[in-house]
Amino acid sequence: MATLAGLALSVSLTSALATDKAASSVLRVGYVGFEKGAHTSGVEGFLDFRGELRPLLEKAGIKDFTIVALPNGTNVNEALASDQIDIGLLGDTPAVIGRANGLKTRLLNIQPDLNAWLIAKVDGPKTVEELRGKTVATAQGSYMSKYLLGLLKEAGLEGETTFVSLIPPDGKAALERGDIAAFAYPAGFAQDILAEGFVAIDDAGKHPSLLGAEVAVVSDNYLSNNPDFPKIWSEIYQASVKAAHAEPDAFYAFFSEATGYKVESLKAAYPLSHWREESLPLSGLEQVRATSSFLLDQGIASDAVDVEAWVAR
Repeated sequence: MATLAGLALSVSLTSALATDKAASSVLRVGYVGFEKGAHTSGVEGFLDFRGELRPLLEKAGIKDFTIVALPNGTNVNEALASDQIDIGLLGDTPAVIGRANGLKTRLLNIQPDLNAWLIAKVDGPKTVEELRGKTVATAQGSYMSKYLLGLLKEAGLEGETTFVSLIPPDGKAALERGDIAAFAYPAGFAQDILAEGFVAIDDAGKHPSLLGAEVAVVSDNYLSNNPDFPKIWSEIYQASVKAAHAEPDAFYAFFSEATGYKVESLKAAYPLSHWREESLPLSGLEQVRATSSFLLDQGIASDAVDVEAWVAR
C-alpha cells in the first residue's frame, strides 16, 4: 500500500488566486470545497451570508475579503506556501503535515471529532478484513487518509492493500466501475452516498484516535503584519458559532446550498455540537497532538509538531 511519505509542498497553483496583498486591509481565505460559491461552507460562511462577517472585518480595518474553494487540504497548503491566501480552513491532517514539513502557519481554531466513513457497493466487501488484496482510495493527505491508513494498520492489512488517491467526487464512479473496493469519505459526502444505496464497512467514530478535526490556520507572514488578528478571528469564530446555534434550520439550509449536500445528510454528519464557541478546546488540542504522533509514526510527517507552540496567541 502506498503511503503519503515525502508529501511535498508545491508552490504552484493553476487557479486565478490573487497574488497582491495590501497590508492588513486585505484578507484572503482558502477552504476545502467542491462548490465555488459566494461564501465559505462553514459557520463563518453562514455569518457572511447573514451580512455580519464583513462589518466585523471592516471594524478591524480589513476592507477587501476574498475566498477561494480548493479541492483538498494539500491545495490549501500549496496556496499558503505560495502566499496566495492568508488563512486556510482545512482538515487537521494536511495542516499538521504542512506545519511538520516547514509550512509557516499558526493555529487559530479547532473543531474536533470529525467522522469519516469507509464505503463500498452493496455487493462489495462487508468487512475491513475483506479488503485484503484489494484497492482502496481516498484523498491523499486528508483527514480521511489518516483514518484509512490507521484502520488498515489496526486490522493488520498494512501492505496488504493497494492505495490510490482520489478526491471524493470521483470516488462514486470508481466504486461503481469496480476500480476500487472501498472509499473513505468525509462527513457530509458520506451521508449522501449512503442515502444512494452504498453501504458503510466502518467509520472513524468506532476508532476515536482516528477521528479528524477541522482547523483554521493563518500564515506567519500575515500574522507578523497583523499581530492582533488572532483576537479578531476569535471574535468572528465565536459570533459564527452563536449564529449557527441561534438559527439551526437557516444554518443547515445555507450549509446545504454551500456544499451541495442534503440537509439531512449534514445534520447527521455535523450535529450542532460539532461547533463549539471555544476556539481551541482541550479535546481539539489533544486530537491534533494525536494526529501529529500518528503521522510521525507512519513516516508521513517529517517531524513532530509542538501544538502549543503552533497556537496563535
